[in-house]
Amino acid sequence: MNQEDVASRQVLEATPERALKFLRAVGTSAQIRAALVASGYSSEEHKLGWELLQRASGYLPPDTQPQDDLKVAQAIAELDATDEPALRRIGAALKRFHKKQYKFVFNGLAPTQGAGSILVWVKLLDRLDALESSPKRKKTHKADRAALKTLAKRGYTPEERARVREVIKVAQSADLPPAQPDEAETQHLAEHKKALIELRGWYEDWSETARAVIRRRDSLIKLGLAQRRVSSSGGEEIEDEDEEEDLETEEAPETEGSPETEDAGEADSRRPT
Repeated sequence: MNQEDVASRQVLEATPERALKFLRAVGTSAQIRAALVASGYSSEEHKLGWELLQRASGYLPPDTQPQDDLKVAQAIAELDATDEPALRRIGAALKRFHKKQYKFVFNGLAPTQGAGSILVWVKLLDRLDALESSPKRKKTHKADRAALKTLAKRGYTPEERARVREVIKVAQSADLPPAQPDEAETQHLAEHKKALIELRGWYEDWSETARAVIRRRDSLIKLGLAQRRVSSSGGEEIEDEDEEEDLETEEAPETEGSPETEDAGEADSRRPT
């Protein structure tokens, strides 16, 4: 496989993560949404983006309803977006006031990306539930309850924990297909690649539109179309736009003397000399 084929494959594989960030920003920012709606972005396009993301993230059985897919994708997106802030906030409170409980809750616990965030949330909630159910005869009973009271003041009340449990149920509710026979593996891979290509086409369309109509750098950063970097002199942060690679690099002619750009986190698409 040549270098350009590898680059194109890696660009495709990175697309779901970039599309997730884009969709999440559109769904949570009225300002971004207004700018895109004025350029033709509709609720149907938003729904299509979620459906393409779900298809590109794994095989779905033929009888799975698109609305169910959307709910599952939204639940996963919420858990993915909130696990790291939750761990930071809960960890900060426990580490300051309840060191023993901090060690118990955060033993081997760290944020992750994508569907892995479901397991992070399950472990976190299970350990907080363990603090709540600690028996009175246990030496740390009062300290365990005090830790939960501290977290409740920070917004992680029993009601909020129960709400997150419901989100986890939705995220885990998608029916999994039976194991595929070996002879179907090739077809499965072809369908997966097709789904990635369709998602990439949707993403390139609306990300380029967003670059054209949105000028606020903070909005572009939320969309994943720009990033913050520290200057080489160690001074204040500057914001650099994140350039997109062409899906088919061999069809993108180079301009003589112009430097090549690279997607943050995506493959180097430099051509061999």
